[in-house]
Amino acid sequence: MQIKLVLIEDSERYIRELLGLFEQELQLSPDEVLVITSEADFYKEIANWSQEPPAAFVIDVMIPFAFPNEPTDHVPLELQKKALADKFYRAGIRCAYYLLSKPALAAVPMFVHSILTDAELASDKAYEPPRSSNVTICPKEANGHGIVKLLRELPSLRRN
Repeated sequence: MQIKLVLIEDSERYIRELLGLFEQELQLSPDEVLVITSEADFYKEIANWSQEPPAAFVIDVMIPFAFPNEPTDHVPLELQKKALADKFYRAGIRCAYYLLSKPALAAVPMFVHSILTDAELASDKAYEPPRSSNVTICPKEANGHGIVKLLRELPSLRRN
């Protein structure tokens, strides 16, 4: 089954909440949603999306580069060095910029969300979320309904 949505999120509770909402509100089965919990995991999966891009990406700003004991040898060395030098709590932003650098994925809608305020996100220009016509910056809500409302607007996620 084709992946319709990529969810980049590390909170198990929030993942469960969103998967339930995606199934209930968007009629997306769990098999149609790929959950990625770290930046290292993201780089492992990205090659799979170039041929059949998902309908959208939902990206949490604050994900880890990797979890303890998670292999990272598949991540190019220059990206590993950048991740270790950068602020760990902005890994989702690095993922969004990386997606924009890939021609096959650059136009896929991205919803970058965070518990950080707009002012906090903009306070460090080096880690500011990308501004692009297909990137929506939105607050991360406890119940997930805001992100579902935005996803519902995408024609590629509408069921006939």
